[in-house]
Amino acid sequence: MPPSDDDTRYEAILRKIAAKKQEEALAPARALLVAVLDGLNAAGFLTKIGRQVVGHSVYGPATFQGVLPGDSGVGQLWLAAIIWHKPQGYGQVETLGLLGIWALTTADGIEVRVGEKMLPFSAPVFNAESYYHHIRRRFDLYYDGDASPPGEAGTLYATAYTGVRRLTIRAEIQAALRAWAGL
Repeated sequence: MPPSDDDTRYEAILRKIAAKKQEEALAPARALLVAVLDGLNAAGFLTKIGRQVVGHSVYGPATFQGVLPGDSGVGQLWLAAIIWHKPQGYGQVETLGLLGIWALTTADGIEVRVGEKMLPFSAPVFNAESYYHHIRRRFDLYYDGDASPPGEAGTLYATAYTGVRRLTIRAEIQAALRAWAGL
């Protein structure tokens, strides 16, 4: 017997309730990650480095969040401040780079990671007017991939976060971003 409209609506309500419970459970950890990125001035550093990069069009910063699947069934919550960039020029749309600062929950506490990942162009056609309008606001309309943390190969800097080391971590993040920009 096919499901009725009432059954479908009931299942949708149950999914919304489960999603709300998960959001409420993650709220304290998310607030901690927000405080970490704010204390490290992540968005400020990315804005500054984006203005100093030569030969690239840079957009953002913006914040993103998500959950990485874990081995034990418990996901790893992450929050990031990210800028996206591409080489300057009309036809330079083949790949887009994401440069970001991520804060991730771990079993031991919080990890801070600076990294970059490259996303391939995935739109079926290139319309310059539409592209340049939307790329300033978001990157996922034209590129495959998401803002999740990069793998080992794309990690420029990673460390465990402690409030005592906050200023040291800030300096190390600045150094990693300057090295990335060639400054």
